[in-house]
Amino acid sequence: MEHYLFHRSLAHHHRAAGASFLPTKGDPVWFFGALDRDLVKTWWNTDSEMYFDFPHAEGAFPQEGKVQMGAKVDLNEWVFKALKKRGFAEKNLVADTEFTPSVQRKVVALLGREMGSAEDACMNMRVHKSPEEQALTRRAYNYFNQMHAYARDMLLQHGTDLTDYDIGAAATKYGVDLVMADIKRDGAPHTAVGIDIDVSCRVGRSTAYPHPNQFLHNKITRARRCKLKAECISPAAAANCIARCSFIRLPTRWKNFGA
Repeated sequence: MEHYLFHRSLAHHHRAAGASFLPTKGDPVWFFGALDRDLVKTWWNTDSEMYFDFPHAEGAFPQEGKVQMGAKVDLNEWVFKALKKRGFAEKNLVADTEFTPSVQRKVVALLGREMGSAEDACMNMRVHKSPEEQALTRRAYNYFNQMHAYARDMLLQHGTDLTDYDIGAAATKYGVDLVMADIKRDGAPHTAVGIDIDVSCRVGRSTAYPHPNQFLHNKITRARRCKLKAECISPAAAANCIARCSFIRLPTRWKNFGA
């Protein structure tokens, strides 16, 4: 039997880095930074370990009045020590990523044997969606269609009076209002979780790049390509994206190919 460590976000070492350990029997163990203390403690918290910040100083927890200098804590070792304390040394453990040799050496030193990788299995789960995830994707695309129709109509109505930013911002607000009308929420944590909606519009040269890095604030002009893109992160942690292109007036050389 394998015990799973979801470790990938911890490896990024940002301020909200964390990990979760799912044993085959018993409660999950959550590893998190103090910034997310209230979110973790009031939701799915069972067994947990907390560090203050990255980099974390040993023994320093200012929120508990422990303001002190201490040695820098290696968060990988911190997780492995916690697993050992809970009796998981020498057990068959796998992580959602393949550890680098330097991290694997720490695993062996603290837990007595290497930790396997379930990276391919985790990716397979992301690629092959469950019926619930497929239903959420269909729902997201239905919203996208309405967002694009709104942006298209705005483009046709106002045309060259607008910038691409104007269309993207207005369509995003329309999309947020559309989606949130169907979501129960009260402003408290753990409601309307995992939803992120963005509609962008770009015109002219910026449409030539799959992922432009310039700020989009360009005038809509005739005979220039205009691209609308809607993105949404669903509660299933699945990113959905759909893009459509529009012209205010189709270039003459393309008319024979249809709109």
